[in-house]
Amino acid sequence: MRYAASIQHSEETFLRLSKIQYDAFCGGRKGGAIVLALAAFFCGVFGGLNSALSMLLVFAACWMLVSLGLPARRNGEKMIRMAKGNYPETFYTFEPEEIKLRCGNQELTVGYRDVYAFFEDGAYFCFFLNRQSGYLVPKAALQPKKVNEFRDFMQKKTGLSVEQTAPLGGTGVKALLLRRKNRQLRKDGAKGAERIKSRR
Repeated sequence: MRYAASIQHSEETFLRLSKIQYDAFCGGRKGGAIVLALAAFFCGVFGGLNSALSMLLVFAACWMLVSLGLPARRNGEKMIRMAKGNYPETFYTFEPEEIKLRCGNQELTVGYRDVYAFFEDGAYFCFFLNRQSGYLVPKAALQPKKVNEFRDFMQKKTGLSVEQTAPLGGTGVKALLLRRKNRQLRKDGAKGAERIKSRR
């Protein structure tokens, strides 16, 4: 089976990619910030402190919660500034043995086992070659339009299970177990690559 897709980037897609990246790889940091915010809130409300200190703790808790998405937004805005209004269009071809990417005059061929992580949200699939290099694949642009089949295809080819992006990067027990499984698969893949390299 062969799939194709394309994406015309914009401010919205840059911000979306940055958010997926942050939710995917910085969930622990966000979870820690939420725990600290809740602790500050409960201390401020129920800690029996003087009113000034209570208000300060409640304000700090609210600020931490409101600013959870700021790092992702700042990174997205940085990408937007670097683009200077010239947003690229990327074309994907998912061949049986490899992924071909074309952006302008640049072409890149990637093996499925080189995919570091595979994520999904409501509108996009997103695969990463490392923690910094991510590629958005709009579900609406898939050809043929077989979203479930494409998900299965990518999971089979990459050996990874798709991870759902979430406000906390997936904090349920199932999500944590899936993330641990994928981390082990990546480690095993890296060890295999090192063995092949050493033989050469």
